[in-house]
Amino acid sequence: MRVQVMSKLGINKRNYQIALALLMSLPHILNASPASKEYVDKQIKEVLDKVQGQLNQQRKIVDAQFTGLKHHIGEFYQGGVVFWVDESEQHGLIVAKMDATDGQGAPWSNGDSGDKTTNARNNGLFAGYTNTPVIISEETIDDQEGRFAAVLASSYLVSADGISQCDTTRTPHPPCYGDWYLPSLYELSLLHQNLTLIHVNQTLSGLYWSSTESDTTQAWLVNFNNGEQRISDKSTQAHVRAIRNF
Repeated sequence: MRVQVMSKLGINKRNYQIALALLMSLPHILNASPASKEYVDKQIKEVLDKVQGQLNQQRKIVDAQFTGLKHHIGEFYQGGVVFWVDESEQHGLIVAKMDATDGQGAPWSNGDSGDKTTNARNNGLFAGYTNTPVIISEETIDDQEGRFAAVLASSYLVSADGISQCDTTRTPHPPCYGDWYLPSLYELSLLHQNLTLIHVNQTLSGLYWSSTESDTTQAWLVNFNNGEQRISDKSTQAHVRAIRNF
């Protein structure tokens, strides 16, 4: 497993090649007609010590690479802030630094024709990623131009600093992060739970939509003033904060 990771990371194998060359010298030592058994044992020990030293050095390099792959809550990463990581500390969830609604509110549904069952009932980790396209697909059947929570989260784009708009006129293009979505109720509550551990440019306060539907006319949201989860009419004007996974 570690060798595969080394290969994937592009770690130089020169040290291992040197160590193998040292091992190849053992037959020469054994056939060198030494003066005593102690001499042979000493030469073998020196070779093995060198090999072990090379292996220890390479292991430290690999361990350092593993450490570099780990992430932590509060880290600025890929245009947002990490607010949850899994046990490996290599995967997790990122929240945008700014609302997708420019500080204003937006409905969950898409206008007068938006009161319909979308079946976006998933909850839990990464559930918002599957809910969001389902909502957009159902809610835009009758109106392609609507401005509502799921489509605002999905269309969110930001540069690496998490604040500036993406500039596609520059060459080469600077990093631009998309692939955001409307969080599930669980993900939104998890964000509120870890809010004191992270810093975002635009404070989260008031009502925020989740992507978790309740029924034909209602969906779930979270009050970031107190963490309360509640059901509200899909026409309610609430904030939208996009998240993404990595």
